[in-house]
Amino acid sequence: MARTLSDIDRAAVAQNIKHTKLVDASRKLARIVKTVHPAPEALRRRKRLEPHLAVWLRHYFPDVFFWKHGPVQLKGIARLEQCINEGGCFGVIWPRGDGKSVVGKGSVIYAALTGRRKFIVCIGATNDLALDYMEFIQKNLADNEQLMADYPECAGFFRALDWKAIKARNQLNEQGKSTGIRWRPRMVTFPTILDPAGQPYPFSGAIIETRGITATVKGISRTTSEGKVIRPDFVLPDDIQDPETAASDVLCEKMERTVIGDILPLAGPQTQIACYMPATIMRKGDVSSRFVDRARHPEFQGELHPMVISWPKAQETLWKEYADMRINADSQREGKIMAHKHYLKNRKAMDEGAETSWPARIRKGESSAIETAENLLIELKEQFWAECQGDPLEASSGQYNLTVEAVCAHAVSGRPRLTLPDACHTITGMIDINKSKGGLHWCVAGFDQAMTAHIPAYGNHPDRGELWPSNASEQVIQQSIFAGLKAVCDRIAGMGFVLRAHGVQPDIVLIDAGFKPDPVHRFAAWAKASKAYSFFVIPSIGRAAHRYNYKKETLVGRPFEGCHIQRTQSDPNKFYCMFNSDFWRETSQRAFLSESGAPGGCTLYAETRPKEHRDFAAQVVAEKIHNKYDTPQGTRWEWRHQPGAQWDWGDALTGCWVGAAAKGLSASGTPTPVKVPKKAHVVIRRPR
Repeated sequence: MARTLSDIDRAAVAQNIKHTKLVDASRKLARIVKTVHPAPEALRRRKRLEPHLAVWLRHYFPDVFFWKHGPVQLKGIARLEQCINEGGCFGVIWPRGDGKSVVGKGSVIYAALTGRRKFIVCIGATNDLALDYMEFIQKNLADNEQLMADYPECAGFFRALDWKAIKARNQLNEQGKSTGIRWRPRMVTFPTILDPAGQPYPFSGAIIETRGITATVKGISRTTSEGKVIRPDFVLPDDIQDPETAASDVLCEKMERTVIGDILPLAGPQTQIACYMPATIMRKGDVSSRFVDRARHPEFQGELHPMVISWPKAQETLWKEYADMRINADSQREGKIMAHKHYLKNRKAMDEGAETSWPARIRKGESSAIETAENLLIELKEQFWAECQGDPLEASSGQYNLTVEAVCAHAVSGRPRLTLPDACHTITGMIDINKSKGGLHWCVAGFDQAMTAHIPAYGNHPDRGELWPSNASEQVIQQSIFAGLKAVCDRIAGMGFVLRAHGVQPDIVLIDAGFKPDPVHRFAAWAKASKAYSFFVIPSIGRAAHRYNYKKETLVGRPFEGCHIQRTQSDPNKFYCMFNSDFWRETSQRAFLSESGAPGGCTLYAETRPKEHRDFAAQVVAEKIHNKYDTPQGTRWEWRHQPGAQWDWGDALTGCWVGAAAKGLSASGTPTPVKVPKKAHVVIRRPR
C-alpha cells in the first residue's frame, strides 16, 4: 500500500529541488568568466606594436628582452615575421645565448594571439625541451601583466583557470556556453570569445602544441569546438638535434627525412606550411648545416649569423697578450682583472676592425661585445666556433688537428740554421706572394729519398712594412713584386746552405703566380736568361683537388705526383708548375704529426731563442682541415682559415713539397722518374 506524501514531505522535496538548482546555478555561475574587452588605449597600443614583431616582443616580454636587439637579431626576427605573415621555410643559425629560442617562444604567442596563425606546432630535440617550451607559453598566457593589460579578452580566461586543467573543461562564457579553452601539458587551445560586434576575436580557437622530434608528428590534426578539422599552419622546429644525432650521419639523414617527409607536409597536400627553424651547427654535415645550405635545400632560406662578423686586426698581437694574461695568471680572478685592464688601456687598437652581431651582448665586468666574445673564445675553446660562430673546427672522423705546439716540437736540437741532414739530396724553395699584406714569404726545405723534410731557413720580405703602398698603381705593384722576388732569390742564393760540410744551393724555387702572374713570369724569364742563380726558378699555381687537371696539348713532359709543368694558354713560351694544393697541403701538415725524424716527416732547425718558430708554426696550422671525403670525381678536401691568421708560410712550405715532387720524389717514398722535354728548355741543375 503506497504511502501518501504529507505536506511536510512535499515541502522537503521542494526544498531539496530548490537547493539542487541553486547549487547547480552557483556552480555554473562560478564557471562563467566575464569578458573584459580591451580599452581604447590598449587597442591603440596594439595597433602600433603588432605590425612590428621585434618591437612587440620587447614590449610584452620586458623581463626577457631587456637588451636592445642587434642588427643581425633584427634581421632574423624580420625573417620570422615574414614567415608568420607570408609563409615559407626559413633556417637561421644564431650564436648560443643570443635568444633564438625565446624569440621563437614569444613569436608563437604573437602568431596565435593576433590570429596570424591558427594551429602552431613547436618541436624540440626532446620531450623535456618540448615541455619547457609549453611552460614558457602557458606562464605568459596566464601571468604576463603586459598581455593582461592589452589583451584582457584572452588573457583573462587563461588566468581564470588558475593553472588547473579541470577548470578548462567546464569554463563558460557569458552566454553560458563552453569557451573551448584547453590547458594541457603539451597543448593549449585559445578560448572562442566574441567581440562587442558579436564576431569571434582573431585568437579564437587557435591551438599551440609542443612535441619532441622523436614523437610521432606525421598527420597531426585537431577538431575545433565547431566540428571543423584543422591541420598545422606554422611549425617551429627549435634546435631539434642533440649531440648524439649531430655526430651520426645515419641519424642526421633520418632526421632530415623527418623534417622533409613528416614536418613540412603537416599543413596538407595543397598547402605550403610556414616553417621557422632556429638551430646551432655542431659539426659539418649535421642537420642544422644541411638546412642552411641553400644548394641542398633550396626550399629553405638559410642564413648563418656568427657572433663575431669580423675579428680585430690585433687578434694575433694585443688580443693574444690578453688571452695569455687570463690563462697564465696565478688565479682566475687575477687573470680577468689583468686582462681587462690591458683591454681598457689598448681599447682603441684592440677594437679596430672588429664587428659583432649583437653590440649589446656585454657581460658583467666586461666593456664591449668584442671583449665578451674574446672571453667566450678563451672559455669555450674550440667549442666556441660551433656554439657562437656556426663554424665548428673539429674535422670529421679520421682527420687530424695540427697545433702550433706540435710543429714547434719538431725543432732539432743541435742542428743550426742553414744546415741540412746528411741523407738530404734534393733542396727546394717556395716564395708566396701575399696580395693583402703586400709582402713575400719564403721557405727552403731539403728532402731525402723517403721525402723526409728538414727546413733549414724561412723568412719574409720586406722585414718591416709592406712591399708596395696601399694606394699603389698597378705598374708600381708589378715593379715591387719583381724587385721583391729578386731580393728574396738573391738572399737565398747567398745564404750558404751546408750539406755534409759542403756549400749547396736549392735545385728549384717555385714562385706563387696566382696573384700577379705577369711579373712572376717576367722574373722567371729574366732569371733563366741572365743565369743569375744556380737554381731553377719557375712560376707555380695551386688548384683545389676538384679543379686540378691537365691537358695533353699544354703539358710539358710527363706529370709528377700531384703536380705537372704546363705552358700557359696565352703564350706557349711561358710555362709554370700547377699542383694539387689540397693533397700537398695535407701532406706537408701531416709531416709534423709523426715522430721527429721519422720517414716522411718534417723537422725545423734548432731554436736560438724561446718561441722562435711560433709565428711560422701558426701560419702552417692556420688552414685547418675540416672535412675530407671521396666522391665519384675523386677525393675532396674542405679547409677553414682561422680568423685573423695568415697562412703565407704554410703555402710556402706546401710549395717546397711540390718542388720535391717536381724533382721526382713521391709522398709514398717511391721516386717517380722525371722526364724533362727538350723543347721546353727546362734545366734543373744539381746543387753546387
